[in-house]
Amino acid sequence: MDVHENERKKPNSFYIEKPFESLQASSNNEVFRVYFKYLVSDETLAGIGVSICDKRDRCVFEMKKPVILDDDSEDGEVVGLNALIEALDTAIAHCAFRVTQDVNIAFKLASDAIASAKTLVEKCTICLEQFYNSRMFSVNTCCHKYCHSCIRSHVEAKLLQGMKLPECPHEGCKSRLDIESCMKFLTPKSYEIMVLREKEASIPPAEKVYCPFSGCSYLMSETEVLEYTVDLFIAAKGSGMRKCVKCHSLFCKNCKVPWHNNVTCSDYMTYNQAENEVKLKSLATKKRWRQCIKCQNMVELVQGCYHIYCRYVSSLLNSILLILRYTKWVDLGSG
Repeated sequence: MDVHENERKKPNSFYIEKPFESLQASSNNEVFRVYFKYLVSDETLAGIGVSICDKRDRCVFEMKKPVILDDDSEDGEVVGLNALIEALDTAIAHCAFRVTQDVNIAFKLASDAIASAKTLVEKCTICLEQFYNSRMFSVNTCCHKYCHSCIRSHVEAKLLQGMKLPECPHEGCKSRLDIESCMKFLTPKSYEIMVLREKEASIPPAEKVYCPFSGCSYLMSETEVLEYTVDLFIAAKGSGMRKCVKCHSLFCKNCKVPWHNNVTCSDYMTYNQAENEVKLKSLATKKRWRQCIKCQNMVELVQGCYHIYCRYVSSLLNSILLILRYTKWVDLGSG
């Protein structure tokens, strides 16, 4: 540790003679001395040492405390004032009458505090700032560590890009982040999105069922929603009626619309298809959406080239056909 030798010999001392009349050092009025010292190792680490000694200068209590300097305004003088406050608090707590700065044992305690602090802090390799270990996130499989702010920004950016489970941000590392561990630094909303992405990845495309109500759109598997509905309505399996696990609304899993009681799916589609088709095509034209050839879900070109992949069906054939459709649409200048 680089600490200048003059730090050990600074003449400044503070004496507090019996600061409170009501305090007694002990039952026989024995006087204790409290020595304190502060050291600043570099721009980010400092240490405070406090030692209580009896009248024979025998140490009866010692305390060492590392200090992380979080901003540029916190310099040695501020740490010195903090050291004095710590010494005063300790003196009052132990009924000592005299507080003195500069003694070898306090110097050693301050030095030890800095040494221990260096094992308690680590540098984030993204922002290059130092943080306590408690404010660092470690990827379980590869043990790369980042501050909560940087790893949160990384995960949220990947989620916005549609990634299922983000990877470790370390260059070349393919370790996937564990969802449960991400709860430590993610906002509730981001954590909910991450859980949803994992669920989407775990359900086969043919098994995916979405609640058709616009205020819900909750994702369920066919097995999950069927089991939930059958528990409430025994005849649900044969009718196609399902109940949303989240909003508890009834819907038709065949038509993907709110439940049409006493109306068959074919009749419902006949009565409503024309109106709904017009609305959908109008919205798709306005938003510049295109339909996946296989699963019929709408896809949107957000940026980049015309290589478009449906989230549920990623195949070369679909991509080529979608490219042709988008190219034709752009060439014609429609929309």
